Amino acid sequence: MLPALPRRLARWVGGLPPVALIGLTLAVCLGLAAVARLLGSSAWLWALLAGGAFLVAYGRYGSRPVLLLGAALTGSGVGILLEAVAGWDGAYLMSVGAALGMADALDPTPAHLPLVVGGALGVIGLAVGLAAADLVTAMLLGGLAAAAVALFAPRPGKRA
Repeated sequence: MLPALPRRLARWVGGLPPVALIGLTLAVCLGLAAVARLLGSSAWLWALLAGGAFLVAYGRYGSRPVLLLGAALTGSGVGILLEAVAGWDGAYLMSVGAALGMADALDPTPAHLPLVVGGALGVIGLAVGLAAADLVTAMLLGGLAAAAVALFAPRPGKRA
């Protein structure tokens, strides 16, 4: 489960009066439009804004399908930004996968299907990124992954 802070933030934004919500939305849109102008691309912005609208709707109504759609759109927006604009191969799939995993952590399903799908997308994105990387980067990422597995692997003699 996520800490209480993201839940409180979602409830706070969802509970704002309409005038304050419109003002906050306009401020965020102007800031993101300025960033899109600086980067020279706005394709990511539209997906991110649509996802943000669905996430605000989830904060107000608490509907899981709205959360999953908002997470997928927001992950798509961030993935487009990282892969198409920054040129990081595999970032789109990893971003959508991470967003679905976070949505499952926020409002878990009994079978954790969003987490499973998100994990599969993340692994495929990581494989694509590693395939496009040079040898030094691949070795560095492999070493980091091995260190993470060693750090979080259960140790003999200790309870899990």
